[in-house]
Amino acid sequence: MNKTIILQKPISDIRLNKEQVRSIEKRWIKEIKKINSSSRKKYTIHDGPPYANGKIHLGHAINKIIKDITIRKKIFLGYKIRYLPGWDCHGLPIEIAVGSNKSNNEYKSYVQSQIKEQLSGFSELGCINDWKNYYMTMDSSVAKREVKALFKLIKKKKIFTKKKKIDFCSKCNSTLSEFEIEKEKINTLIKMDMLKLSDKKYILINKKNNWGIVTLLKNNSILKVGKLVKIRNIKNLTNSKRIKIRITKIIKKCNRHNTRTKILKVRQIYLNTYLEKLPKKNIKFFPKSTKLKFINSVFNRPLWCISRQRTWGTPIPIFYNKNKILESKKIKELVTENLHNWKKINLSKKYSKFKKCNDITDVWLDSGLTHYSVLKNKNFKEVSFPADLYLEGKDQHRGWFNASYITSMLLNKASPFKNLVTHGFAVDHYGSKMSKSKGNSIHPIELINKYGIENFRFYIATSNYFNDISFSNEKIKNKIFLIKKIKNIFRFIVTNLKDFKEVNIKLKNSLLIDRYLLFKLEELKKKVIEEDRKFRYYKSFEIIYKFLNVVLSNLYISSIKDRLYILRKESKTRRFCQKTLKIILKDLLIIVSPYIPYTSDMLFRLAFNKSILFERIKKRKVNFTKEEKKIIKKTIEIRKKFNSIKENNKERKLLKIYVNLRKKHISKLSQELIYFLHNYKNIIIHSKKLKLKLKDANIHLKCNRCWNFVSFLNKDICERCLLITSGKKISERVFF
Repeated sequence: MNKTIILQKPISDIRLNKEQVRSIEKRWIKEIKKINSSSRKKYTIHDGPPYANGKIHLGHAINKIIKDITIRKKIFLGYKIRYLPGWDCHGLPIEIAVGSNKSNNEYKSYVQSQIKEQLSGFSELGCINDWKNYYMTMDSSVAKREVKALFKLIKKKKIFTKKKKIDFCSKCNSTLSEFEIEKEKINTLIKMDMLKLSDKKYILINKKNNWGIVTLLKNNSILKVGKLVKIRNIKNLTNSKRIKIRITKIIKKCNRHNTRTKILKVRQIYLNTYLEKLPKKNIKFFPKSTKLKFINSVFNRPLWCISRQRTWGTPIPIFYNKNKILESKKIKELVTENLHNWKKINLSKKYSKFKKCNDITDVWLDSGLTHYSVLKNKNFKEVSFPADLYLEGKDQHRGWFNASYITSMLLNKASPFKNLVTHGFAVDHYGSKMSKSKGNSIHPIELINKYGIENFRFYIATSNYFNDISFSNEKIKNKIFLIKKIKNIFRFIVTNLKDFKEVNIKLKNSLLIDRYLLFKLEELKKKVIEEDRKFRYYKSFEIIYKFLNVVLSNLYISSIKDRLYILRKESKTRRFCQKTLKIILKDLLIIVSPYIPYTSDMLFRLAFNKSILFERIKKRKVNFTKEEKKIIKKTIEIRKKFNSIKENNKERKLLKIYVNLRKKHISKLSQELIYFLHNYKNIIIHSKKLKLKLKDANIHLKCNRCWNFVSFLNKDICERCLLITSGKKISERVFF
């Protein structure tokens, strides 16, 4: 009897070896080039340049993989992608590694070696980028554009030179920007003179600077701090008492050397960072809570000292006399075109009063100006201004986000980005930020070698990256279990489509359960797109997985096995089921592809014999009446009730369910409901008027072919199976 049952040979388990991974990745790069050369609408992602020093870490992996997921999701919505990876190439760490006062060629050579090593790591992350094309802040075309931006800001009176007190690091031998300073609170005891004004009011006096704090004291502890007042005749104050007061003091440290900064009054080059307000065209912040953090970082920062007394960097090619910067069109053109020879350029005796600036720019200005030096650079056709998206770690609110926004508003009167997405850090299972000094860091390649690239990517893709992402073996293994379950669902579908022939199959005539699944699929696509617009990819996956597990697997697949295995191969009822599965497979593979790109690619080529990257998420109209919605809703309730009885009350012999439906539906529904409840083998169904009675099946006989329970068997099989095997016609189903 098993020979008459249609059981397809399952497709082999989907496992990836390194050769397959590399083959798929090479094809992706070719396909993305075709997509990006098409007439599709463009979507620009600007890459915040990582520092070209050291190996990649998990923070890099999080950033690049989230960007790659975004790229894939946008491709499936019909966009072509404008994305160019970049590197930040200047600064002190490179000077320290190479040595001070070396030639530019020596620094460049070191930077290129570091980029090569980082490229090797990035290429292991499964991104569909062409890593051969990238920008560097040390590119001559980028540096020239940066200098042009400086001259524009000078013309706008936004850049000026002045002697001013500023933080200085002795070990760096240079001034520091706000980005390079860490503030630390310390408790300390200080000696002050206390002068009693009344029973409650005292003045605490610091004789060094003649300032006094009107204060409420109790047992030498400050209860309330009042106004700060200038004491004019400090020497004439008598009856004061010397006391020790414990205060909280804020000290500044160089974040590179962890040493306290000095305050020096020296001449530096400054950028006036004052902005009035956010532009009228609102920027979208993800998560929304980061908007206030961004506003505070941008609108509450002091003047920006953009000059550094270092060797390796973009020169500030200006001449100045005290507070005046020389502005000359000829000099600007000469300097811009001969930037590499800035050290050799000198002015004639006519400008003898003007001094040459030998400083370089702050590296944050290099990267901050890439909206002008890269996005608006004709040499980089891959990108355009403004970017649709800036996506970086949460530390960039006082770094790249800040520098980019301020300089763009000053130069372009527009934000360089439309959407600003902030992700968290990589932390260990205790929640501590990973670092080499703590000894808790894990190299991404180590995890990729251990768990595989797809599992590693999947863990990041399905994590709430708006928060810090905790990496531990247990958490990664739990996520791998989800992938196995998803693969099994897809394997079932692909296996049961092996003999499918699409001949005159119109979905409007398909069964109720088929159209219900397609209706739920359209709901799923809509919800996923809504979450993706908010960059909540972890939420999108939760919705996808719920559909896969609850709707597709538990509800649909469990109820269609009778149609797939028992009915005749060419039965319309069976073909409707296969057509539905094919549509579901295609759409779901596209939707889950950003999360499991390799598996999706392989299965799509196996099932449809073409590449998944050229596909799009499309809307599909599904005919579904109110009455049909009512029927399916009621039958799902029946399933839940069955399940409850089976688990909680196994001794119960009878269940009555009243169904408020039209009479014409009741008879047919009662006949077909058994297939919808196929996994409940111990129950059969009777109908009478407008109610269904569900009785214990132990008093009935089990068909040896379809395993349904009936009151009569012929040669160990039921009447329906006898008709199927003999080739005689049986009635087509309507509902299930």
